[in-house]
Amino acid sequence: MFDNRAAEDLRLQGGREGLLDALVARVLESRRARALGDAARSGLARLLTRPAMVAVNLGPGKTAVIEAGGRCRIDAMAGRVWITARGVYQDYALGEGGRLELAGPGKVVVMSMDADARVEMRWE
Repeated sequence: MFDNRAAEDLRLQGGREGLLDALVARVLESRRARALGDAARSGLARLLTRPAMVAVNLGPGKTAVIEAGGRCRIDAMAGRVWITARGVYQDYALGEGGRLELAGPGKVVVMSMDADARVEMRWE
């Protein structure tokens, strides 16, 4: 089809493209503008997508609340943690090296039980 629809419409109607239209078209076709547009799109994509993994360090008795976007896996890397998830009718306690997999999306609350703890949360 047409690369520049506005310019093609003007040509088909016998009109001329205005100076401002021509200037904007040249700027948008420049290599630098394309590079800036590509950089902006990739930066925006990074801002809008959720990370697939989050590592959380918790002090004694501290909590972290995460809104998991899908299936969620929680690994206790250090310490002991208490886990409560929305829609799950039981709570879980994990010690160092323990793992919990939750089936669906929802809010997950992780609390350090007695000392410093570290958990890694991954989701799809």
